[in-house]
Amino acid sequence: MSDLSVILVPSDLQWPGWEKVLGPVFGTLVMHGSAGALENWGQTPKARKLLERLQRRNVQVEYAVHLCSELLPRQLFPKQPELFRMDEFGWRTPDANFCPSNARAAQIIEKNLRRYASTLKPTTGRYHIFPDDNRPWCSCPQCRKLSPADQVLMFTNILARALRKIDPKATAAYCAYKPALKVPQKVRPEPNVFVDFAPIERDYRHPLCEGRCDKDRYFKQLAPKLLKFFGAAGSQIIEYWLDASMFSQWQKPMHKIPTSTAVMKADLDYYASLGFENISVIGVWLDNEYVKRFDDSPLRRFVTACGTQKHSPR
Repeated sequence: MSDLSVILVPSDLQWPGWEKVLGPVFGTLVMHGSAGALENWGQTPKARKLLERLQRRNVQVEYAVHLCSELLPRQLFPKQPELFRMDEFGWRTPDANFCPSNARAAQIIEKNLRRYASTLKPTTGRYHIFPDDNRPWCSCPQCRKLSPADQVLMFTNILARALRKIDPKATAAYCAYKPALKVPQKVRPEPNVFVDFAPIERDYRHPLCEGRCDKDRYFKQLAPKLLKFFGAAGSQIIEYWLDASMFSQWQKPMHKIPTSTAVMKADLDYYASLGFENISVIGVWLDNEYVKRFDDSPLRRFVTACGTQKHSPR
């Protein structure tokens, strides 16, 4: 069975139920949030003690961060607008991401990456550093020939090359997530790039393999194409089965998580049959507040779906 990890924000860990399944069910904890929030969390005594306990239990730790705007600081825009993306009207703007065709932008990103690679250092060597969340890319004369997927891969390749200089064994995630839910066509991945496939818009009422709606059919045909393009090594599914924040449309009051045991089990079996090596489950907002308002049944359903077998840490 694939290695399992869980993606949480720091406040989720206030619910003790998560720590109980770190090790027996999830071999890896992936911390999510802004870089600043995660750096602050990691410096707290409570976080340090948790990380020490996880280390003793051989539980790995990774970080998943939308980091593009930190790696290329927005305050550079007034003097160096060419570093930043061009919108569809021909204007440079610092609103999101950058111009991946600009060599100087790549140099700045590489330089600034060293800080975050140190303060948010995974125990596995696997870096999940993502572009700005669901934001547009560049339409300059050089970039307009490239799809968002190609531009995201250019960004990932910059990270992959820089990380190799820091740690020869480091790998970098290409996040197949909107607006990059396609196979890149004109850019090839660096050897140390793996794919994170996040089918966020799928229908959670039915197993993905059944392809009951247009989006599920699209994701079903896309998954093996991504594996063929990037290779199975390190490949990962990012699933939203336990993501209370998504099911609540990222607004409170939160809604109940509807995903059934049958859907999760069928999905787990399907992803394994395709050849994905890892499955990462988002559990954001499945926390103290959620459990008090509802219960912990979503996590119990997931444990039933995957069984109680301990999964090998990376």
